[in-house]
Amino acid sequence: LGEFVARRGIAHPQRALQALHALTQRLTAEFAIRPLIVAHPALVFATLMHWTCDPSPHVRRLCSEGSRPRLPWGLRLKSLIDDPSPTLPILAALQDDPSAAVRRSVANHLNDIAKDRPERVAAWVREHLHGAPPERLALLRHASRTLIKQGHPELLALWGAGDAFEGRCTLRLATRRLAVGDTLPFTVALRSTTTRPQRLLIDYAVHHVKADGGTRPKVFKGWTLTLQAGASVTLGKRHSLRAVTTRRYHAGRHLLELTINGSPTTFTIDKGQDSKSREVWQVMASFKGKGGPAIFALKVDTATVQSRAPRRRRLPPSVASTKVGPDTGLERLNPSTPLTGDTCPNPCARDQE
Repeated sequence: LGEFVARRGIAHPQRALQALHALTQRLTAEFAIRPLIVAHPALVFATLMHWTCDPSPHVRRLCSEGSRPRLPWGLRLKSLIDDPSPTLPILAALQDDPSAAVRRSVANHLNDIAKDRPERVAAWVREHLHGAPPERLALLRHASRTLIKQGHPELLALWGAGDAFEGRCTLRLATRRLAVGDTLPFTVALRSTTTRPQRLLIDYAVHHVKADGGTRPKVFKGWTLTLQAGASVTLGKRHSLRAVTTRRYHAGRHLLELTINGSPTTFTIDKGQDSKSREVWQVMASFKGKGGPAIFALKVDTATVQSRAPRRRRLPPSVASTKVGPDTGLERLNPSTPLTGDTCPNPCARDQE
């Protein structure tokens, strides 16, 4: 239904937007609205700004989710990748929205912007972080995740993790041979060698083997903590190697790299014992200069896993059998009814006053 509106509504954008306004409250419309953004950007952005105070959280979420520059599986909005300015007022109006789903969409939208315009997101966090309520703090933290993984200096400093780790780090593995579907348990032991507390953001990157034999890193979130002066802590993690639709595994040496506060970290490799064969072994490590990166080798005994197509989600009966009529709250669209201004089907609360 959304695709039909997107295809036929290009020539009648006001009617199409009116249809999507009703559709998003029952199904979804973030994919269908994107061709309209490309064809009629001024009208759509004005309408989305008007919808930011709509009574329905589904409509308000559409304002952010539908205009994301890099919405997964959606049409890529190249104009917003080059210049995200048209959507920034929309995000500002929604970042303190009472709906958690709306705020999550705003965070993902900002994270999309960070991939192409990191300075915009750094400036956004710097402007809105001071005095932020807990809900906005969670939004800004989620919006910062890509830049934190990349070790963006300004953003790390804003979150209190701009200094390099002072201490010792020890890595211990539970096994060295894995198959797709297994998990890799490992622990990281930290010991502070400074006289002051340290705010630490710890991530790890798995360098997956590609089809051509090379490797490509994928960064995963680890831990966030404050390590007191002279204190020690041991952290545990189980990294899953289950088959997923977004990644294809290949046999070979897989690598893992630790980063603390955005910097690759030198660590000591402990001896481990294979959980199946009880064999005691030493992981090979390579160090490139003082401070890292330090990488260990991981053997994965598996053939290439083909990615599986995602299952089609069946609509619940209450949605699949939705009828149009005055009793259902879904009125038939009037071709002569414009969408914007005082004739909007769901005007803003402030416009009703």
